[in-house]
Amino acid sequence: AYYILGIIGFGAGRLRPVAASLLFPLDFTAAGGLANTSGYVRILYALYLEGAVTIAAVAVAILRVSASESLTNIGLKYGLLTDA
Repeated sequence: AYYILGIIGFGAGRLRPVAASLLFPLDFTAAGGLANTSGYVRILYALYLEGAVTIAAVAVAILRVSASESLTNIGLKYGLLTDA
């Protein structure tokens, strides 16, 4: 759902073709044309990324609190969670 919000805002909202809309994160790389992207769009994309990181952090926190012991052990083993 969050990616669809990005497609709408950074793809269709800027009147990009469908293929370019689906690959909108490439517009924000050095090779993908960052120099041709407006400053305010870059700021909005940075806020979009912060939202994605916040959603991921909340999901990990919820997983940490509600996960079973075996799932927590898997998270610790692969470095997804820390033993604090």
